[in-house]
Amino acid sequence: MYRWLVLIWRLPTGISTPRVTAWRRLRRMGAVPLTPGAAIVSYSEDLHEQIDWIAEDITDWGGDAWVLPVGELRNADEARIRRRANLRKGAQQGAKRLARASPLRRGS
Repeated sequence: MYRWLVLIWRLPTGISTPRVTAWRRLRRMGAVPLTPGAAIVSYSEDLHEQIDWIAEDITDWGGDAWVLPVGELRNADEARIRRRANLRKGAQQGAKRLARASPLRRGS
């Protein structure tokens, strides 16, 4: 049984739009960046399908992409990934609270 999905990719240098698009999609899925060209997410069939679509888009943009289902990680690695995911979620929630707490002033 798989527990994780890893997406590894390489995109040509130059135009950054595909790279940013891929990262935004992965972030919305809850993926945790491992390196500038790799991310990991907890396994589910739905997320597997979504990551396959991202990998397909990356190849359409002229890059290379590999989707690797992973069974188990060492406990220390899994704990580190979960800490990164929790830190990222906390930062996102803090930014949302800050945005709600400080409305923009018009005409200032």
